[in-house]
Amino acid sequence: MTAPIKNRFASTRRSFLSRSSVAIVGVLALPGGLAGCSSKIPPMIVDATPVNLTAWRFQTLAQLSEMILPTTDTPGAITAGVPQYIDGLLASWAKPETRKSFEAALDMLDNVASKAHGAEFIELGDGAQVSTLEAYEAACFGKDAYDKTDADAAAKAGYRGLKRVIYRGYYHSEVGCTQELQYELNPGPNARIDAPLSEVGRSWAL
Repeated sequence: MTAPIKNRFASTRRSFLSRSSVAIVGVLALPGGLAGCSSKIPPMIVDATPVNLTAWRFQTLAQLSEMILPTTDTPGAITAGVPQYIDGLLASWAKPETRKSFEAALDMLDNVASKAHGAEFIELGDGAQVSTLEAYEAACFGKDAYDKTDADAAAKAGYRGLKRVIYRGYYHSEVGCTQELQYELNPGPNARIDAPLSEVGRSWAL
């Protein structure tokens, strides 16, 4: 899949940063599923052993993260270790309700894929993954997405929270801070933190 297709779900990293009022610093606590995961052996998207998520959910998270923040002229979410970062947070930091909502979000993504294409998300080809994620994002961010009486309300809220953590995980990483952003340990007295993005090319990691 080409980066421009994947970036439908991220806009572009730099446009996200220029619009965002969130400081790329510090870990922000987010508020807090489905138990049945597939028994199939997933393709190895990330060669890592999760400590909290099942292997299938972990690989789903990895593919999702990479679609949101793909490899372009700078490394993507997988290279930055975002899946491992989130899995570690779920194991050592997250409240049980947060963990369940994130797991429910990943399971709902699989359910959307299965209903539309007869296979789970990471089993799909590139085009089917794109259309599945487009439909899923519309469901999670659309006008009816915040209806608390919806049976999928928890999963949709979980996805919204998970996507925020994917961004934060990436921009807290060494890759995100030093390759996607600019980092200067001692910028000196002449540092300009208010310079236009068009002038400096990349935002600063603060």
